Amino acid sequence: MPITFSKSVRGAGHVSAGKECQDYSLTLALTDSDLDISIAVVSDGHGGERYSRSAEGAMAACLVAANTLMDFAHTSMIFETKKIDRMVRQRIANSILAGWAGWVGHGNNDIHKFGCTLVAYLQTPWYWLALQIGDGRLAMLKSSGKWIQPIPWDDRCILNFTTSMCDENANQEFRFAVGNCRPRAVFIGSDGIDGTFGTGVKLYNFYSHILKSIREEGLEIVTDELPEVLSHYSEIGSKDDMSVAAIINI
Repeated sequence: MPITFSKSVRGAGHVSAGKECQDYSLTLALTDSDLDISIAVVSDGHGGERYSRSAEGAMAACLVAANTLMDFAHTSMIFETKKIDRMVRQRIANSILAGWAGWVGHGNNDIHKFGCTLVAYLQTPWYWLALQIGDGRLAMLKSSGKWIQPIPWDDRCILNFTTSMCDENANQEFRFAVGNCRPRAVFIGSDGIDGTFGTGVKLYNFYSHILKSIREEGLEIVTDELPEVLSHYSEIGSKDDMSVAAIINI
C-alpha cells in the first residue's frame, strides 16, 4: 500500500502581514481487494486584493479535483493513448472546472476572487495521470532512480504571473502527463517550495531527504516535524506559503 501525506503551512511573509494561508493540499488512498487508488492534490490561491477569497478557492479546487479523479478511476481502468488530450480536457478538466465554479458560486461575476492554481496526481494499478494549471511543480522519482518533472511547463507562469482556475479559457490551459509504470515516489509542491529550492537538483535533494528520513525515522515522526521544517525554509527562502503532497510506493 502506498504511503501518502500532505502538509501546508502559512508562509513567513503572510505571518508577518497577518494574512491567512492561501495554500491547500490533500492526499487520498483507497485500497481494497479490487482496487488500489492514490491521489495527491495541491492548490495555491493567488492572494492579494483582487483574489480576496483565493484561500477558499484553493480548498475547493483540491476537494473537487480529488473527487473527480476518484470517480474517474472507478470508471476508467484503461484508455486509448491517442485520445488522451480529449479525454483529459473533456472528462476531467471540464468536470473539475464545473465543480469548482459551482462550489464558489456558478455565474458569480466575482469568480476571480477565488483564483488559484492546481496540480493533481492520480495513481491506479493500470496507469498514472498528472494534470496542472498554473505554477507549482510535480516531481517524480522513477523506478530507475531518476527524478523527472513529467508535466510540461507553461512559460506563461513566470514571476508573479500564472494561469488560473478562474481564467475564461482555463480548460485549454491545463497540461497533463500519463504513464503506466508506477514510480517510486511523487511529490507535488506549491510555488513556495520551488521558490526556495529551485526547480532542479536542490528540489530533488529536498524530496530525497524526506524519503531518507521516512526510512530511518518513520512516517509519523517525519510528517509531525514537516510543518516546522517547511516554515523554517519559508522564513529563509521564498517567504511564501508552502505545501507538499506525496505518494510513496517504496
